[in-house]
Amino acid sequence: MQWNFRGRPTWTAPRVIGLAFTPVLAAIVLPLLATQDWPTVLFVAAAFVAVHAVHLRLASKSLAAG
Repeated sequence: MQWNFRGRPTWTAPRVIGLAFTPVLAAIVLPLLATQDWPTVLFVAAAFVAVHAVHLRLASKSLAAG
C-alpha cells in the first residue's frame, strides 16, 4: 500500500482494499469535477490512471520479490 524510496513496502492493506482504493477514489472525485472544464477533468483522470498504474507496478514488483 505504501513503499519507501527503495521500492520496499512500509505497510500493507488487504488485497481488495489496496487494489480498489484508487479506482474508488476516482469514482468519488471525478463526478465532483463534472462542473469543471474538460481539460481539468481529463488531467485529473489521467493522474488517477497513472497513480494506479504505478501502484500496480510496485505491488507486482514486491509480490515477485517475495
